[in-house]
Amino acid sequence: MYKSSADIHLLFESRVYFCTYIVTALLFLDGNIPCFKNMEEICKSAEVIVAADGAANRLHELEIFPDLIVGDFDSIHEDCRNAFSQAEYIHRPEQDATDFEKCMRMISSRGIEQVRIVGAVGKRKDYSLSHFFMAMQFLKDMRIEFLFEDSSAYLLTTKTWAFECPINTTMSLIPMMTCKVSLQGFQYLLDQEVLEPGYVGMSNVVTHSESRVDILEGVALVFFLHDRVMVKEM
Repeated sequence: MYKSSADIHLLFESRVYFCTYIVTALLFLDGNIPCFKNMEEICKSAEVIVAADGAANRLHELEIFPDLIVGDFDSIHEDCRNAFSQAEYIHRPEQDATDFEKCMRMISSRGIEQVRIVGAVGKRKDYSLSHFFMAMQFLKDMRIEFLFEDSSAYLLTTKTWAFECPINTTMSLIPMMTCKVSLQGFQYLLDQEVLEPGYVGMSNVVTHSESRVDILEGVALVFFLHDRVMVKEM
């Protein structure tokens, strides 16, 4: 059974948002949750594991123990409730927000600075697409990363971001609004280029062990087609 690396009650009682290190939440949504080959490593990288309602059913299958379960609880199975009796259940019955928004609001309110999201894409393609846009409202307070079976995506705002991943890794960049972007360490470079919504920079290629994406204005979604990517703010 995988667990987060800190006790959730101690974590929040100690007012973690005053700490100098970055605290990470691992958020599971009720979409396609793959059995990552490095799932244990992914879980241990987070101080808190959060399940959005019905995602708890899949976590039960994978023997991953969530610290928090958030939602209106219309999807979680009774056997999961019994198995996860030690989890903190946060009931959010309001119907004017998705389970994703409810989870993100809760994570943000507790001062957590980074969230890694699994299961963002599923059968409902409208929900799948909306997650990338809904996440933008939380960029002021946290870093946001989406994890997929063979790739990862980063929602980036105005900073310089350094990425470490193998040379020849494919990268694609999608502006979520009008952006001004510079790229270094890729086959196709940009120098303070203004990109409008509708532009898609597909299948660029990493040419250096450390590449940089500089978002001077706006927000962009950056995909790396590799499951081992390290990112840091410059």
